[in-house]
Order: sequence, then structure tokens, then C-alpha cells
Amino acid sequence: MSVEIDYTKIGKRIQSVRNERNLTQEDVANACGCTSNHLSAVETGTHRPSLALIIKLATVLNSSVDYFLMDTAQANQQYLINSRIAPKLDNCSAYELQYIERVIDELMQYKTELLRSK
Repeated sequence: MSVEIDYTKIGKRIQSVRNERNLTQEDVANACGCTSNHLSAVETGTHRPSLALIIKLATVLNSSVDYFLMDTAQANQQYLINSRIAPKLDNCSAYELQYIERVIDELMQYKTELLRSK
């Protein structure tokens, strides 16, 4: 099974969180044990961060590894639900939520039927 990872998006998220925390690349790089040049290359997607570096970055930036990897199919489903779907649902009326529930039910039924036909 091939895993698609968008390192540019990961880098942008790292940079975004770092900026939100008002930290320089040098601050974060020193805390993670890498150079600011390497961190810059990670943030631009030029270099692929190791899993160990992603874990260090998540710790230093007080974020989650899932947040940095959320576009991959292997990302934590609950994190995606809580961070991306639930906030949208919070803005829906009761009628809209009932409609969304029916759409989800239809999608799940379609998926079940599709799997049965294989």
C-alpha cells in the first residue's frame, strides 16, 4: 500500500503553528536539535522531516502529530472529526443537521452496497 504524504502542507502547518506561538525558526530548531536551515527547508517542503523530528516539533510547538499529518489517509479519524467537521456542524440548524445525517446514512449505505458487489 502506497502512502501519499504532502510534505509542503506539513511544512506550512509547522510554520503556521510556529508563527502563532511567536517563535523563530532558530528557537524551534534549537529546541528540536536541528539547524534553522533544516527547519526552513522542512517548512517549505524542500526536505522531508523524519518521524522523530515531527514528534519533536509537535512537542516543542505544543501541537499534535496528527495535526501535521492530517491530510494523509492514515491520520487519526477522531482528530479530523473534532478539528474539521465538528466546528462546521456547530454552525448548522437542527434541520441542516438532520439533512446531513441523511446524507451520511446514504453514503454509508452506498459504501456497503459497493463492497457487497465486489
